[in-house]
Amino acid sequence: MSSSKKYKFLKRKLKTSQENRELHQDMFSDANMEFGKALEELIKKLAPEEAALIRQSLKINIDNKNEKEQKQEKVKPSKKTKEIYRKVANISHPDKTQDKEPELTEKFTKASTAMNEGNYQELYDIAEDLGVDMGPPTEEQIKAIEDQIAKEDYKTQEIQKTVAWVWYNTPDEEKELCLMRFLARIKASIS
Repeated sequence: MSSSKKYKFLKRKLKTSQENRELHQDMFSDANMEFGKALEELIKKLAPEEAALIRQSLKINIDNKNEKEQKQEKVKPSKKTKEIYRKVANISHPDKTQDKEPELTEKFTKASTAMNEGNYQELYDIAEDLGVDMGPPTEEQIKAIEDQIAKEDYKTQEIQKTVAWVWYNTPDEEKELCLMRFLARIKASIS
């Protein structure tokens, strides 16, 4: 398969992965809210001291998870990626557009953010939108899109592993048991 065909195929696959992750995130918001309410109802039935310990344990687990998510390594851009960024900047930088075209300024802001965060596929998409000649797809561009697909799929899988997701997708008659098992694991981790 030529690099151009592979790149087009991967772009479609990325779009599907992104839409799947977005759907899971939307559903997870509902799942998390409903799970939280059901768990709180169960915690309210416990002795106040035990309930406070469990709430504290849950807060620590959430804080630790957020710290891990923030520690992601960024891959340095290649010369080709830097060149594409410069082309995007030449077209969309506010000094070039003199703020007459806010949509270009927005694209510049997004391209800068993508570059700073190491989201090179986003930069490539912006470059394509602006009609920047990027030449045939490079191995780096193909790798960037493959990496982005893997990240999207990983995020979806992580959502599916959460207790809230599992509980939400458990048949109603088994939800109470699922909550009890979760609470038992929390109690065991405190002891």
